[in-house]
Amino acid sequence: MTKWIRDELTRLVREDEGTEVVEWALVAGLIVVLAAATFAAIGGNVDTVFKAIETKTGEAAANAGGGTTSGS
Repeated sequence: MTKWIRDELTRLVREDEGTEVVEWALVAGLIVVLAAATFAAIGGNVDTVFKAIETKTGEAAANAGGGTTSGS
């Protein structure tokens, strides 16, 4: 089993087609890592913006007399 895996990996590295697949897999992995880092970096800022929007719309609704109703 181990010899088969080693032979397959060697074949993939030697063949152009296999090398291209590995390159694209590395590119896709890099994109995923960068996207995750970006989401983690801006996540707190997005939360702050949405909370500010929630506060402002709540204040606007209260000032317009459109506070919470009892469903009538």
